[in-house]
Amino acid sequence: MENLMLGTETERKFLVLDGWPRHAPGRLIRQGYFPAAPGITLRVRWTEAQGTITAKTPVVTGTRWEAEYPILPEQAALLLDLCPHRPIEKFRHDWIEGGLHWEIDRFLGRHDGLCLAEVEMMHPWQTVAKPAWVGEDVTRVRAFHNSVIARTESVMEVLTLWGRVNSKTPAGAGEMLKGEKRAADIFPAAGISGRVRVGPEFRHLLHRRDSP
Repeated sequence: MENLMLGTETERKFLVLDGWPRHAPGRLIRQGYFPAAPGITLRVRWTEAQGTITAKTPVVTGTRWEAEYPILPEQAALLLDLCPHRPIEKFRHDWIEGGLHWEIDRFLGRHDGLCLAEVEMMHPWQTVAKPAWVGEDVTRVRAFHNSVIARTESVMEVLTLWGRVNSKTPAGAGEMLKGEKRAADIFPAAGISGRVRVGPEFRHLLHRRDSP
């Protein structure tokens, strides 16, 4: 286990607004999760260059421990096929602004349209100067944890868990949301037929791959 890497992680997670740096370089990521002890996250991640197996502890005072072991991409791909839930797919853009390294995750596949930004900090009390394209802090919102997103089948299901929609099941094209807006009207990127003007309270959540 000489390649095992141990460390701590202190990060914050945000929604992404319009105007984010779409041209930022990045890489494709596929990742899935295996069952683990309560509070422990066990993740398998694939990238074209490398695979990893990562175990993370619960967050305590804004920080958690993590142990990561590198594996071959081919091994990661095989392990992803064994995960109980389908892997999530996303393109991670790397961007430096305000002296901070931002990782912008543009989700693909069944979560197409969802976009989140993470920033790593030196300590939990570090001040974060948010760029104009960074929105609401959702660090403590479980619905936006990757391990939870992996268990969902659509962007609408993620938002249902967040509690921003009136729904007991993933939204269909005609399902009504808070404010009497249809799912099809708000999230065309989620693959729901039909499209009209997107309400301003939800527009910041929609980031289509074919947008300029």
